[in-house]
Amino acid sequence: MRTHLIPADVNGIFQASKLAEFLADLVTDYCLPRDRRTEAFEEAHRTGSNEPFNALRREAGELFVDSTTSGEAGELLLYLLTERVLGAPQILSKMTLKTSNMMHYHGADGVHAKHTERGLALYWGESKIHEDRAAAVRECLESVGPFLTDPNRKAATRDLGLVRDNLDVEGKKLKDAMVRFFIKKNPEWNLLELRAACLVGFNLPSYPRYTSVAEIADDDEINRAISSWASHLGTHIIGNQLDAFEIDFFMVPFKDVADFRKLTLSALGLNADD
Repeated sequence: MRTHLIPADVNGIFQASKLAEFLADLVTDYCLPRDRRTEAFEEAHRTGSNEPFNALRREAGELFVDSTTSGEAGELLLYLLTERVLGAPQILSKMTLKTSNMMHYHGADGVHAKHTERGLALYWGESKIHEDRAAAVRECLESVGPFLTDPNRKAATRDLGLVRDNLDVEGKKLKDAMVRFFIKKNPEWNLLELRAACLVGFNLPSYPRYTSVAEIADDDEINRAISSWASHLGTHIIGNQLDAFEIDFFMVPFKDVADFRKLTLSALGLNADD
């Protein structure tokens, strides 16, 4: 379990808008496959124009649901943390599989992977952002549980098929080698380790005004809160019989989760109503 706090500046103003703007800058990487981004880079290099990048940015932004009740802001944050903290690149651009920008993709919120000493670790991503932390934890575990515990992987069959057919990695050689892990008849299938990466976003009424991690003292209230969150999480993981699996939890408290959604939509150039 990792806890990430949103810092305040020296004037005591929380930097949630800064986080939202940073996430918006990642939208092309998150939404569009690598080959599309490579084509844009090559065209821009050939023409000397940024038009290809601007077109991709607009296309990516239009894939988001234009609603402040959407959970896609959390999914974008989960993408960032799974790639940067766990070092597990996204291997399925699920946003391009949507049939409408007003629909959510049904399935895992993210699919990431990285090589291990034995084979390949596949991370099913799940993001839940609620006012209540306990509800978000419960829903995360209920969502990822079937992907992990089903011995025949039937719950994950659809998503595993989508990964196999839409594997988004760099280079044909790597793609050919990795796709073997997603075909049941291959020996590599047995070396596919299923893991989960979960983002839990929730409201924290008494939010500490830190400008950096260095300001957090050992006896601060936030440390007692984190210990309580970890204890609660461990109890529910055992209760859901998931303690045999590697699950990375990102706990991200907000002053106001609804405001975070609005800020992210605004940074994406959307102005949704509830």
